[in-house]
Amino acid sequence: MVKKLQEVEKSKELKNSENEEGKKSRETENPRTEDRKTNSSSLLITEDADVQSRIKLMFLVDMPEDFYKFWTFCESVGSYALSKGDPCDAFKSVGLKLVGPFDVLANRFDTNAEYSQERLLRHWRYYYDPPEFQTVIKGDDKTGYHLGYFRDDPKDKPVFVASNMAEKSYIIKPIAENLFGAVNSYLEDEKQVADPFVKVKIVKLQNQLTTFAKKENITLEKTTETMSKRNSKVVTKLFHKAGLVVPFDKKSEVGYRELAENDATIKIMLGKIDKCKTEEERRGHMSRLQPVITFANIANDECDFGTSLELGLDLFSFGSPYLHESAKLLASTAYSLLGRSEFAKILEAHLKDRKKGSNLSALK
Repeated sequence: MVKKLQEVEKSKELKNSENEEGKKSRETENPRTEDRKTNSSSLLITEDADVQSRIKLMFLVDMPEDFYKFWTFCESVGSYALSKGDPCDAFKSVGLKLVGPFDVLANRFDTNAEYSQERLLRHWRYYYDPPEFQTVIKGDDKTGYHLGYFRDDPKDKPVFVASNMAEKSYIIKPIAENLFGAVNSYLEDEKQVADPFVKVKIVKLQNQLTTFAKKENITLEKTTETMSKRNSKVVTKLFHKAGLVVPFDKKSEVGYRELAENDATIKIMLGKIDKCKTEEERRGHMSRLQPVITFANIANDECDFGTSLELGLDLFSFGSPYLHESAKLLASTAYSLLGRSEFAKILEAHLKDRKKGSNLSALK
């Protein structure tokens, strides 16, 4: 089938699409200029709106119950953890800080002030965070370690809390069903390597965490029944390994089909595109990827929306600026067809100013 598609594409080789790729990649390298030229929609954060409504307005997703309970817990341990009354620093002694939507609870955003929607959607969004991943805790800046909620649909609750080390790779590692379980797992790991002085702090914090979780009937298990059920629905692992879940009818096999090439081959293609020294050379390698893109677009026409989303997210995870436009078009189309338009907005905002490093706060 791929050969057939290549024959179809040969006659219209990209239709100057690579020129557009080059243009977009240059814009990506200087994204702030693009932002200045674009009149982004602004949001008014009103004082009378409750905190849940403000978070939904700002980040386009709802936070789960354990998010708010974790904040309550951090308020209770703040003074002990030498955070000087700031719950966001309750785990400062063990290298963690609450960020992202927690900044709303900490009243760091001015009320009755206007904010750019796109800027808010980039608030604490690390380089390899796909739209499904919402960072809520930052760790070591050297590795880019951070924790976030992962959800398959923007209208649903998160399916688990995961970690990523943005300075090392795009791999997303599921940790636990909720934030308490994820932080407890982090503390358990740190306890094994910490010096005696820090270990004392970890043990005391962990005891407080487990006591609170038990009182609130919050599970600390790393793998729960809910997570296992979700695993059974995964149609493909994606480059980032956290998995993709889309509606899929096993009898008719409608909803997803495998990509035209395997992951290893696609990664080789993307590596060649990224490392090109000239636009002419890059156009040649893009032409070899084009049949895979066309195959994914045909899958959309036949209601296999997961295929286009898989390829779009894989291109995003690979991380090359030269692939941003293709990643956006593939994933955004699939998100729209799947009724996940919020994720499309998050992706577009992120790609307009996709930054490496840990200086990611929208609060300047």
